[in-house]
Amino acid sequence: MASKISIAIHTDLRGGIMALFSFSRLSLPFSLTRHLWFPITLLLSVMILMMGSLLYKGLNWGIDFKGGILLEVRFSRLPDLEKVRRFVQQSDNFGKEATIQQYGDAKRPMILIRAAEKKIDIPSIQKRFQTALKDSVVFEKYDHVGAKLGKELMKASTWALLFALFGIGGYIWIRFDWMFSVASWIALAYDCSALILFFSLFYQEIGEGAMVAFLVTAGYSVNDTVIVFDRIRENRGYKKNLSCAELVDLSINETLSRTVLTSMTTLAALLVLYILGGSVIATYSLPMIIGIASGTISSILIAAPVFYLLSQFDRKKRAEGF
Repeated sequence: MASKISIAIHTDLRGGIMALFSFSRLSLPFSLTRHLWFPITLLLSVMILMMGSLLYKGLNWGIDFKGGILLEVRFSRLPDLEKVRRFVQQSDNFGKEATIQQYGDAKRPMILIRAAEKKIDIPSIQKRFQTALKDSVVFEKYDHVGAKLGKELMKASTWALLFALFGIGGYIWIRFDWMFSVASWIALAYDCSALILFFSLFYQEIGEGAMVAFLVTAGYSVNDTVIVFDRIRENRGYKKNLSCAELVDLSINETLSRTVLTSMTTLAALLVLYILGGSVIATYSLPMIIGIASGTISSILIAAPVFYLLSQFDRKKRAEGF
C-alpha cells in the first residue's frame, strides 16, 4: 500500500513538474498578420539604430582586421591573468586596446598578446614583465600583422559571410519558393543589423569571434525560420479552408513552443560559458548570445509576417493579370 502511494505521489510530482515547464500551449497574445506594424517597426527600428550608431560611433575593428602586434609569451608557472592584463594594458607597454589569450597547459603556460601597432622596446618590456610577475617570462614569438593583410582578411571574411547568406537564401528558394527566400533574407538582414548594432553601440572589438558569431547566428536563425516555413507549407496543404493570415498565425503558434525551448536551452549554455568561461570565452559567447536571441525573434516576428506581406503582394499581382 505504501509503495503504491509512493508511486502515485512520484507520478503526480513528475507530472506537476513537467506541466510547470511545459510550453505546449504557448502562443502569441495577438495576431501578427493583423498587427503588421509591430514586425515592420521592429525591423526598421533596428536598422535605423544600426545606421545611426555606425555614423556616430563606427566599429571597433580588431587587430586581425586593422593590423597590429602578436606576441607569444611563455611562463614557468600559471600566471595571474588579471595581473598580466593590467600590466599589458598600461600605456607604456602595449596600451589599453591590448588583449590577452591564455593557452597551453600547466607545464607550459602560454599567453598570446594582441596589441595595436606601435613602436615597443621588447627587451625593456620583458624585464618589466619579469619584475611585475616575479616569474621567468620568455617572449617566444613576435609577429607584426600589416594593415594590408588585415584588409585582405576583412575582405575574405565579408565575402564568406555574403556567400553563406546567399547560399542559405538560395537553398530556401529551391526547397520552398521565392517568397520564403526573400523573407528569410530580410530576417537575416535583421539579425546581422542587430549584431552590428551591438558591436557598434557597445564598441566591442570585431575579430575572429565576431565572424563566428555572424555565421552561427545566420545558421541558427534560418534553422528556426525553416521550421516555421515548413509548418506554413504543411498547413497550406491540409487546411485549405483557412486564409493566408490564419495559416501564418497558426503556424507561428504551433512552432512557438519548439522555438522558445530550443532557444532557452542554447542561451542557458551560452550564459554559463559567458559567466564562468573567462574573458577570452566571453568574447565569443556574448555576441553569440545576442545573435541567438536576435535569430529567435526574427524567425517568429520578422520572417513569417514578411512572407505574409509578399504573398499578399503576389496574390494582388496575379489578380491584376501580371
